[in-house]
Amino acid sequence: MKKLINSIVILCLCLAFGSMAFGEAKKKKKTYLGGQKGVFFKKYDLNNDGKISKQEYLSVFNSMDLDKDGNLDFYEIDQYYKKMQKELYDKK
Repeated sequence: MKKLINSIVILCLCLAFGSMAFGEAKKKKKTYLGGQKGVFFKKYDLNNDGKISKQEYLSVFNSMDLDKDGNLDFYEIDQYYKKMQKELYDKK
């Protein structure tokens, strides 16, 4: 469980600080990853350009910040993870 939550946090940080993790997506428009990362990417690439902008990323952060205090605590990340897992399994 901790590993999966850490993975989500790392993914969010990668999206916030650059697109290095998605270098291939830059070369090929609308190239998405599979699984949990793909669900995340498709959900927050609001304009379907194959990139997540700062504005799109902030929508991720804001959706995770349940109490709207400008911070993410463990509970909020856990709830977001559970929501993403549900979306992933509902698609199968």
